[in-house]
Amino acid sequence: MERIDARYEAQVYRGPRIAGLLHAMLGNAPFAWYRRARNAAIAPFLRKPALATAVYKNGLRFWDARSYRKALAYYLAKRQTFEEYSEDRSNEPKEYLDLDFCAYFQCYKNRRATREALRSFRRQYPAVPVLLLSDGGDDFSELAREFGCEYEHDPKNIGYWPCKDMLLWFKRLALACERFGKEWVLILEDDVRTRDRISKYPHAHLSGQGGSRGARITKQLSPAAVAYIQEKYPDAGAFGISGCGGSIFHRASFMDCYAKLTPEDLARWSMLDPGSEGATDIALTFLFLANGYTVRRWLDLSHDSIGNWGPGSAFDHQFKEFYGPKSEGSPV
Repeated sequence: MERIDARYEAQVYRGPRIAGLLHAMLGNAPFAWYRRARNAAIAPFLRKPALATAVYKNGLRFWDARSYRKALAYYLAKRQTFEEYSEDRSNEPKEYLDLDFCAYFQCYKNRRATREALRSFRRQYPAVPVLLLSDGGDDFSELAREFGCEYEHDPKNIGYWPCKDMLLWFKRLALACERFGKEWVLILEDDVRTRDRISKYPHAHLSGQGGSRGARITKQLSPAAVAYIQEKYPDAGAFGISGCGGSIFHRASFMDCYAKLTPEDLARWSMLDPGSEGATDIALTFLFLANGYTVRRWLDLSHDSIGNWGPGSAFDHQFKEFYGPKSEGSPV
């Protein structure tokens, strides 16, 4: 365990520390100026590549591996905030998708942030089914009625990080899958804001913040976990961690994985990547990859607060404007 932990720690704590320190000292203005200048310089040379698809597990058609890499390189070449993307007329107009999906939202005590997350979601999607589940926290039934959500109150508090009962968290996801029967399930959290409708198809069984270019190096599975998955599935692709707020997954694929899940699986994963024991996004990533499914970045999910932008992404995670000193039990 010491050897695996050491390799995992070395991977997790490597990141853009110097850039973060400079940003804290100088503020956003110099970085924004550089970003806009760089974007203007590369814009004349950007050409949308031809993108091919292939059939993946469960008969789903996604970009093939080469096209996925080309698409990320093209769409993420400009590092633009949502507002910059919207104002830049050289960007191609969005083509909105009528995706068949529902949402799962685990809440706790942060009433203000939960309300605002639901409010922003309902502005774009007034009729999409939402399961709002209180994680042993406050009674959110009135808020559920206000925003047209189905509501559950589970007396057991398990949290997000660290999650104290990963099997129960998966069971709650399965509840949303079974209740609504939609093709896709979106994970909402109280630090997710919805800014637009979906215009980028999720080209993976689980699509979120991780998966190759544009994902922070701190959001990768451990080397031991990667070796384990590659031994089972030599053709497995990216190993970035997805599954945070704003991620989306294919319902039937999740239910297939969930039906095979055992406590022994969770124990094995925690040996390979200790983060999977308490982090729901790492565990969800492991669940899909360990069963031969695809995990990639979703171009409609961004993290503006850490500079992880997408091309005018519909969802923005880690948006904590409505957090306060009394906010408890919120995801990180």
